Amino acid sequence: MKLNLRVLLPVILSGGVILSWSTVFQSFVVFYGYEGTIFKFTNCTITNPFLTPCFYGALGFGAALIWSSSLYLKSTKGLFGPYRYLTFFLLFCTIFGWGNVAYEVWEWFKTADHTISGCGGKTFVSPLQSPCVWGSVFYLISLIVVSSIYRKTKRD
Repeated sequence: MKLNLRVLLPVILSGGVILSWSTVFQSFVVFYGYEGTIFKFTNCTITNPFLTPCFYGALGFGAALIWSSSLYLKSTKGLFGPYRYLTFFLLFCTIFGWGNVAYEVWEWFKTADHTISGCGGKTFVSPLQSPCVWGSVFYLISLIVVSSIYRKTKRD
């Protein structure tokens, strides 16, 4: 059985969408519990989810999923350009995700009790527990897959 990377890419991105949006949804629920609204942006007990990297990472996953699905539904001819641009987009998303992980690791080292505060006011004792790490892994795997598709379409 031959592995079809054009099918695999939307599947991987779907996992990223589920992970990221479930995290963002939880953050909105917690934020609403504290503030009674989702539209308060200053003087908040915890950071408004609209202002967190989790929210923007989730938007990136949604956009990449729609993009990759639309490319899958098109014919294989003329895909050189679109997969190229999707590769650049996922490269940017991967850098964004791992940049946030690096920031969380930095914050983790700076605290005396070695904890970090993540989305929704959750506290993690290890950066590996953060949803940012797992979202970044999904982005990295997606980047590897889309790069393989791009190289293959470039050769053909």
